[in-house]
Amino acid sequence: MKRYDAVVIGAGPAGITAALYMARFGVELSLVEKLTPGGLLLQTHSIENYPGFAKAKGYELADAMADQLEAYQFDRYQGSITIFEPSPGKNRLRVGDDWIEGRTVVIAAGLHYQKLGLPDEDRLTGRGASACPICDGHFSKNTAVG
Repeated sequence: MKRYDAVVIGAGPAGITAALYMARFGVELSLVEKLTPGGLLLQTHSIENYPGFAKAKGYELADAMADQLEAYQFDRYQGSITIFEPSPGKNRLRVGDDWIEGRTVVIAAGLHYQKLGLPDEDRLTGRGASACPICDGHFSKNTAVG
């Protein structure tokens, strides 16, 4: 079983940021990602509220974040956590066929938007229907809704 100071679960923006800071400080860590780095950014067409970028495509921002990690050495695991046995200072996790252990576990497992099941919801997503009013509310400014 491979042992780490920290295990980061999830490679979306929060997981990548956690891994980046720890890697820069020399923490022995592993990063576990179920699919591919980027998380929900990969489903976001256009981002206009990320500091330093007036406008960016989600996949481009995700790629830039993942590329920044390439300068650092740490283990990467791809797959789902199927077993998590928490214990102070000795957390055991199973990823696929591998068992790993971390003194600390950072859970940045991400999110996914919940659909309401309304008629035409899929067709209207991104065209007026939004899962993030903070992100997209300005598109409806001074517009009658309802």
